[in-house]
Amino acid sequence: DDNIKLITLVGKAGTGKTTDIRHLIGKIPKKMIYIPADMAEKIGDPSFMSLLSGNPNSIVIVEDAENILMERSPHRSGIISNILNIADGLLADCLNIQMICTFNISIAAIDRALLRKGRIIASYEFDCLTKAKTIQLIKDKNIDYIADRGLTLAEIFNTDKKQDENLKQHSLIGFRN
Repeated sequence: DDNIKLITLVGKAGTGKTTDIRHLIGKIPKKMIYIPADMAEKIGDPSFMSLLSGNPNSIVIVEDAENILMERSPHRSGIISNILNIADGLLADCLNIQMICTFNISIAAIDRALLRKGRIIASYEFDCLTKAKTIQLIKDKNIDYIADRGLTLAEIFNTDKKQDENLKQHSLIGFRN
């Protein structure tokens, strides 16, 4: 929907936010601009604005956007203003830019200006699947695993991988006698 400007996908790691974005990328015939979390604070830089103006009618995807969406502080007020301009301001109107942000914290922790009515047009909270849906997905995907509780998608699709025991043990580095 071209009227949607800011979409949030909220949930703990492994619950399907990135999988959902992959699905959207395959379905929506728009250019996607991916911004990694460590570069998200550059959203207000002139070079980023040049990137957006050169790519109208596109979708900006920011994964793990906690650091740019959280409540403003004196040294971070510009980031929220820039996001509002991209998602809800004149820049959004002129360039028809949409923005998808994912994060792992509660939506209540993000800046109040973003929470005002009409700013976040769509928001979805991801969680573990119910036990019944977990069992059904395991059955549908022919995964050899017996679930005794609801799982995340990451847990379901990695049931065949054991935690590397070496991660739990301290290994010696250097010469041994």
